[in-house]
Amino acid sequence: MPRKKTNLTMPVLALRGLMVFPHMVLHFDVGRPKSVAALQEAMMNDQKIFLVAQKDVDDPDPTPENLCTVGTIANIRQVMNLPGDSLRVLVEGETRGELTAVTQEDPFLLGRIHLPKVTEPEDEMELAALVRQHTHGQILLFSGGLFGCLRPREPAGQPGDDCVHPGCG
Repeated sequence: MPRKKTNLTMPVLALRGLMVFPHMVLHFDVGRPKSVAALQEAMMNDQKIFLVAQKDVDDPDPTPENLCTVGTIANIRQVMNLPGDSLRVLVEGETRGELTAVTQEDPFLLGRIHLPKVTEPEDEMELAALVRQHTHGQILLFSGGLFGCLRPREPAGQPGDDCVHPGCG
């Protein structure tokens, strides 16, 4: 079986106020010159781009230090020209990656991306337990300064009545 590469070099696009996860399809507008150049470079090659959130959404030209390290390698599905110099891009997240180094900053960000090792569950019981844990786990949502538990509600007297998160019970 051929070994899969664990380190890739590809264009990096900093996202403002957005996150893209694996298997997620999303469209967004791109207008910064570095981002447009990164998108064009990706389109001329294999149509793959590393999408990563920037830490300060008000920064018009984020430096490598202002980027999160974990992001998503995405496949560019469609690019449309918008009025002005902006583009609307449709992407599909493929896999998670870690930005280990930025090797170029001009005319666009080019980064070295490490693909983490994906471990498969040992057996069917472990897989079922992971799915159950994910399905019934507690997910916290920060919305308007209030925390709420998004776990499915259970009838009174059932497990989960003792949830300590505000908004549960």
